[in-house]
Parts: sequence; structure tokens; C-alpha cells
Amino acid sequence: MQSLDVTFTEPINPATFDYHDVTLTRDGGPDLITSDVKVNRVSDTVYRISNFNWVVGNQGTYTFTVSAVAIMDAAGNTGSGSVAETWVMETGKPAAPTNVVMSPDLGVSTADGRTSVPTLTFTGTVGETNLTVRLFDETTLTDLGVATITGTNFGKTVTFAASGAHHVRFNAVDAAANVSPDKFFDVFVDLTAPTATLAAVTPDPRATPVSSVDVIFSEPINETTFDRGDFSLTRDNGANLINAGVSLLYVSGTTYRLGGLAGLTAFRTPPATRALVP
Repeated sequence: MQSLDVTFTEPINPATFDYHDVTLTRDGGPDLITSDVKVNRVSDTVYRISNFNWVVGNQGTYTFTVSAVAIMDAAGNTGSGSVAETWVMETGKPAAPTNVVMSPDLGVSTADGRTSVPTLTFTGTVGETNLTVRLFDETTLTDLGVATITGTNFGKTVTFAASGAHHVRFNAVDAAANVSPDKFFDVFVDLTAPTATLAAVTPDPRATPVSSVDVIFSEPINETTFDRGDFSLTRDNGANLINAGVSLLYVSGTTYRLGGLAGLTAFRTPPATRALVP
């Protein structure tokens, strides 16, 4: 704080007002005012008290008081009473937000930050009350706004305009505008459904069984959602031949291999017919 102005009810005698009429305490402690404090006339009734900023840098509650009991007006009447101004100096940064999670998290795990919907809710906690939690998308340089906070718990619903990766920054800010260290949460919004193609069977036609077939996806998949039950193999539009003897293995990248098909695709000689001989 650089200065404070005090307003009197009438013009005063400037010679009767100086640093002796001012006190400044921190947390109810000793008076911090010295002869370095300046009192300057702004108008007949307004005076500016300055040069005390160097004693108010420590954290605490400050009370600044001006007493009129030794101040006189132009006729020599002595003033009465006092006025006081109180403020809180808070210099410590709050702790960074913690326990940040998003919902719905629809990825392989419930905490990998991957989802297939653009609207998400972030929740978490802060270390003290009376804070503000702000969110910012570092990837798109977008201010995501302020979270709703109850006690030490906060929540914020965000709709991402673009799919892909988002590096979201969280900060806690106290009433004195002290900003916490950064907390980051990485989100990947995937709005495109995966597609799959089957590797061509060659040669076709053929005279030997097919032992395996590769399937290639357009992107990485959640392997827990993919098994041999997702395949069907028919001969001449008959019943599905896939059974427990068929294997499904990861090859590399986005390629998987359905194996154990040789026994199901081997050529079978039609049964011979016999003629009745009378």
C-alpha cells in the first residue's frame, strides 16, 4: 500500500498534523510508524499519509489509525476521536489443486484421461477455503473459466470445441491474488469411432486352408472390448464356425490376428452317395 488519504470535517492547521498522530500495527503488535512517514496536504480537508509501505510487507492484519486529539482547526479548536483502516496482507501462495479427476473417463482405465464425449466435468480439492480455482487449456490457449467451489471441493463442467489432446492447467487463487503452483491434467477427446479392415486372403480362390486372418484398426483400441466373439466365419452362408479353438493375438500397432482357422477352412469332401441295388 503506497499511501492513505484522511478527510477531516473542516480545514485544519497543517502544522498540528504529522506522523505523531498516526499509528500502524500488525496483528495488534507495536506501532510501526516512524519519522520517515510523510503527511502532505492535498486540500483544505484532505491529507495524504505516505512512505510507510516498507513496514507492511510481512503477512498479517494491519490496523492504520489517525487520532484527531492533537490536531487543531484554524481557530485553535482541538479535534476528537479517531479513524482506522484495517487490511490483511497475505503473501503465501496457496497449494496447488489436488485429486483432480474427470468424468466421464471412458478410456482403457477410469483415470487415463481418454473419453469419447466433448463435455466433461472436472472435480478436485484445494488446501484451504475461500479460494478461486481457474482452468486454462494450454493446447488451444482457451480460458475455461472458474470452478464452482464448496468448502475445499471444486467442480467445473467444460465443453471442448475440438477433439484431440488438451493440456489443462489448474490454479488456486486466494483473496490477495496469490496464485498457486500449476496443476496439469491431460485429456484426450476422441469423437471418431474406430474402423477395421481385414487383410486380403491370397490366393483366392485357393486349394489350401487359411490358418489366420489379420484385422487392422484405424486407431488403437481398448483390447478388453475385443475378442473372438466379434468375428464370424461361415461356409456357403451356413452357421458361424468360430469356436473356442480360435485364437486372437496382438501383432503390432493396430493389427490383430485371428488364428486357429486351418481346421475350419480345410476342404471337406462331400459324403458319397450309395445306390440301392435290388
